[in-house]
Amino acid sequence: MNAVSISAEVAQDFKRQHVKHELQDYLYYSHKKDWLDDKIARLDHKLNGAIPAVAMGSGGGGSTVSAKDSWIIQAIAEQDELKKELAVIAYHVNLVDDWLEILDEDQHRAVYAYVIVGNCSNAEQHAETLGLRNVKALYRIVEQAISTILEKF
Repeated sequence: MNAVSISAEVAQDFKRQHVKHELQDYLYYSHKKDWLDDKIARLDHKLNGAIPAVAMGSGGGGSTVSAKDSWIIQAIAEQDELKKELAVIAYHVNLVDDWLEILDEDQHRAVYAYVIVGNCSNAEQHAETLGLRNVKALYRIVEQAISTILEKF
């Protein structure tokens, strides 16, 4: 199979797009992480004390679980799946958190307002809210922030 080659400029554009998309998805991932944390905690609470109540058979290495206790097995399986999903979601949240930490105050404010919260829309409104002279200043700060992220990561 032939390897696909792309120019350094195209590769850099892909990296910039990736950073921008991760930033735009940050709120979704943050809310999803909170939801998963809550769901896992509710399952933990529900299972608290229930696991020792499961009747385990003796001998032969097998176990017997009554029909009324099968919800425990289902809850544990669901919790395991939620924890796997949480690990993926937490990776994205932590990645963006790390990126945001390296930005200076102006870059952080611009990226958070325009890219993360505003999803790259209403640039005029965000520029005004941030006290910038014009939209070009907002675009410049956001591009500088993305460049800073790419340099450090």
